[in-house]
Amino acid sequence: MLKQRVITAVLIVVALLAAIAGLSPSQLSLVFAAIVLLAAWEWSDLSGLQGLLHGFYTLPVSAA
Repeated sequence: MLKQRVITAVLIVVALLAAIAGLSPSQLSLVFAAIVLLAAWEWSDLSGLQGLLHGFYTLPVSAA
């Protein structure tokens, strides 16, 4: 299990460094916004929200 987590962490760091080095600031901000939006959606799912409550939680996070 630890081996899988380490491999995943290394891949995420490599992808992050490639994005920072290769994207313009506006493109990078869009990538980060998409990551935050997906994380908010996942968090709302983990907290037990269903249906429209997903959107009511996720949209304010994406607007911030």
